[in-house]
Amino acid sequence: PFLALSHYWGRPNPRPETLIKKSFPTFYEAVPISALSQTSRDANHIPRCLNFTYIWIDSLCIVLDDASDWALEALPMKLVYSSAASVLFAAAA
Repeated sequence: PFLALSHYWGRPNPRPETLIKKSFPTFYEAVPISALSQTSRDANHIPRCLNFTYIWIDSLCIVLDDASDWALEALPMKLVYSSAASVLFAAAA
């Protein structure tokens, strides 16, 4: 079981704290909390409060400036959101 976060990515798009080709090597190993947006940092605390281990954050799981990755990963997003125990939505940060 996991939670998912749907959120506004902000402008400019993609923002530095999102997964882009340039940040992929660093993010692949571990995402430093300091590199996350405030929305992602806030959402990162929620799973522990609700006894979940994982949260799926689209802007950290899809390479946003890679059209082929976006096309590949956008299709299963419906499955990700429908499989999540709960989906958190952040309209603004």
